[in-house]
Amino acid sequence: MRFLVIHPLEAGTTRERLMEMASSAPPEIKGLHSYVNLSEGKAVCVFDAPDRPFVLRWLDEQHIAYEAVWPVEVECKEGEFIELPLGVGTA
Repeated sequence: MRFLVIHPLEAGTTRERLMEMASSAPPEIKGLHSYVNLSEGKAVCVFDAPDRPFVLRWLDEQHIAYEAVWPVEVECKEGEFIELPLGVGTA
């Protein structure tokens, strides 16, 4: 399943800290894309993971702040819309 995660970043967050957070992911979580604005303190990340509770558990265990974790239902890439399958545990 695919998830969109919105992160607030602490003031002074560095690229090194971002790499540290990304490298803490277990093998079941695959980071696909991250969009980061250090000056505004925001990051948007797209992950493939088994389910939403798994993502939430990882974020909480690693003390990685998040504002939202949403399952992705439809993805648009280069103008083509693709419906993605949703699984159990997405709520």
